[in-house]
Amino acid sequence: MCNSLKSINIPKSVTSIGKGAFLGCDSIKSFNIEGKNFFTENGLLISSKGVLIHCFSTEPNIYIPDSVTSIDEGAFAGCYSIKSFSIEGKNFFTENGLLISSKGVLIHCFSTKPNIYIPNSVTSIGVGAFEGCKSLESINIPNSVTSIESSAFEWCESLESIYIPKGTKEKFSEMLFDYTDYLVEIDI
Repeated sequence: MCNSLKSINIPKSVTSIGKGAFLGCDSIKSFNIEGKNFFTENGLLISSKGVLIHCFSTEPNIYIPDSVTSIDEGAFAGCYSIKSFSIEGKNFFTENGLLISSKGVLIHCFSTKPNIYIPNSVTSIGVGAFEGCKSLESINIPNSVTSIESSAFEWCESLESIYIPKGTKEKFSEMLFDYTDYLVEIDI
């Protein structure tokens, strides 16, 4: 954990940063970057290859530029003040308080509603997608979801029920083995 880090220096020699490198680094306020491999924009650390690596913004609205083509796992972990996204381009969209990639990956929940309905356009729920969603009590997951990362619901303190389509308990039990007691089959 790097809870006490306030600033990170990235030398010119660093050409890539591993997924989740800044998970738990909620205190970072700035990056000092040498070279052209990375840049910051509106509280986001972005690689020159278009990967959004880490959010260090405290703003309620996050602007994602068209230059961002993918978002690393856990990039928004610790960004609890997000209330909305302004998105340029077609790589991402929002629906029902969720940030979703055009490839169907649910990246981040920024809803404050107690009940979330995941749209059928979602095929995967990413790492830490619901991390810190303190108000989340229940979630409806459609049959279109074929993979859920193991820490997708980490720190969801109020979660009581995960609603899934009838006849899919076995499928979702494999993906949500830590949450099998929460699974409720319903007509969706």
